[in-house]
Amino acid sequence: MCSLRNRKELIVTLIPLVILFAFTLDVFTDLSSHNTFITLRYAENLVNGQGLTFNPQHKVESFPSLLWVFLATPSYIFGIEPLLWVKLLSFVFSALTLVLLFRLMTLLFPGVSLFLRIMPSIMLSLHPAFILHSLSGSSVALFWFLLVAMLYFSVQKEDTSAGILTGIMAGLLTASQMEGAVIPVVCLFYFLLSKKYRAALNFFAFWLLLFFPLFLFRAIYYHQLVPNNYFIFAALPLFTRMKNIGLNYVLHFIKQYPNLFLVPLSLIAGYFIFKKKKDLVLPFVVGLTFLFLGFYIGRIWYPWQGLLALVLPVFALLATSCLVFLARIIDSKLVPHPFFYLY
Repeated sequence: MCSLRNRKELIVTLIPLVILFAFTLDVFTDLSSHNTFITLRYAENLVNGQGLTFNPQHKVESFPSLLWVFLATPSYIFGIEPLLWVKLLSFVFSALTLVLLFRLMTLLFPGVSLFLRIMPSIMLSLHPAFILHSLSGSSVALFWFLLVAMLYFSVQKEDTSAGILTGIMAGLLTASQMEGAVIPVVCLFYFLLSKKYRAALNFFAFWLLLFFPLFLFRAIYYHQLVPNNYFIFAALPLFTRMKNIGLNYVLHFIKQYPNLFLVPLSLIAGYFIFKKKKDLVLPFVVGLTFLFLGFYIGRIWYPWQGLLALVLPVFALLATSCLVFLARIIDSKLVPHPFFYLY
């Protein structure tokens, strides 16, 4: 019986992977992000002994992800086609995200059907922004994987391992994207408010162990405390835009997101999460934080999705959780339907 269940889970896990592969196969070599070429330029100069620079002798940080620069360097060391290498990396990390998201859903809702547990992964594999980032060679795919891994470790029952592994993932997230710097703050408050003080201590210690050397290196190397301060300056004009545009700014923001069907379901899920499913509080707050940041900065690029692209797995998880909660309410009022349960 156990082997039969494992076989079914394996087959179901392959569904979103096949969908993603089918969508990306035809355009795999045709689409890339400008951030990909920036990353490759930094990686090439680093391997050639010219340091972390876009132009030699000119120390300016403009790469989107330091960790992605390091992962791109093997292509220059071993003579692999650089663009193909980072495209393969982004596809692999996207595929791992789909698999890990299924495992997270199984951990959170072990009693629901395979269909509902695999639904977040299927949602992602069909989403335009997820597909584009999966084949563009950008660092977003790595961010997805680390984010879902962090959420997966955060719901572990043992506080020590949960705090340590979550802290490591949060530290890597900070190295993966500058936007990831807000996540450790959210995580720390989550552990403290949940009264998981040992987990909070372990989380902070291991996050700091990864973050502080990186922060110190960048500050010394680029001679600036915050070398990549794009988002600080990008956010400044918000109040001017709000004053001049008012409600139209809000409406324009909403129109730009074709995935907003995920957001209302996620917000509805918030009621059930705080009432019944405390393990989902952390992804819920992370999703809201990035939704606010996306609105605050006001930088939207359809179909790349701006800041919301970074937390697409979170919204897929929350939207499906909402469906699970609603299904349970319906089943409690009507005759239970086997569709929502194990097999």
